[in-house]
Amino acid sequence: MNATRKPAKRSVKSLTPDKKQHTVKSNAAEGLRVSKPVKMQVPEKRSVKSLAPEKRSFKSPAPEKKLQATESTAAGMSPAKRVAVASTAFPAGSTATTKADIVKELNLDRESHIILSEIGEITRLPLKTLAEQVYDVTPKTLASYRTKGRHFPKRMTEVSIKLRDLYQKGIEIFGNPSRFNTWLSRESAGLGSMQPLDLMSSSTGIDLVYEELLRIEFGAA
Repeated sequence: MNATRKPAKRSVKSLTPDKKQHTVKSNAAEGLRVSKPVKMQVPEKRSVKSLAPEKRSFKSPAPEKKLQATESTAAGMSPAKRVAVASTAFPAGSTATTKADIVKELNLDRESHIILSEIGEITRLPLKTLAEQVYDVTPKTLASYRTKGRHFPKRMTEVSIKLRDLYQKGIEIFGNPSRFNTWLSRESAGLGSMQPLDLMSSSTGIDLVYEELLRIEFGAA
């Protein structure tokens, strides 16, 4: 006897499209559900660069807040300690102009009326304040240097160069000469409760004030 041959099983993949459709419909008619694979949605990874500028930018504290933080840190120090910190935390002579630049400008030997005009424009300080607080001369003597053909002594020229650098940094931090001058006329805890303006009659004193500005800028105090 010939053995009865069973029909070969055919997978759905091997069926033609029409037969596949017929098979799915017949399965549905019998109450069978054909499930479709569901793709899982993976949250998109966002780098810092892809964030909007306002979300990834960090604003530095306002100059007033930096100043308050600096003074509150130094509030617990004795006056002697504050002065010691002011003179050692940063290298001496740390204004923007190097010694080589100062020597170069000293050799230019520019007339004093030109230097005074530049200093008056950047500092917005009255002649009396410049004379007594910065150049350590009488207002009458300083006024005489406005005459064409006159020249400052080397000391006054050096003070002028450093004063210009100091104001450039001060205006950068405080925004304008008026606000910087207000700070200069107030007692500074980081300078032993002295007014910065009282230290500005010498190159060394200007360096100390400049270093205090760096502390405010970087929050180092």
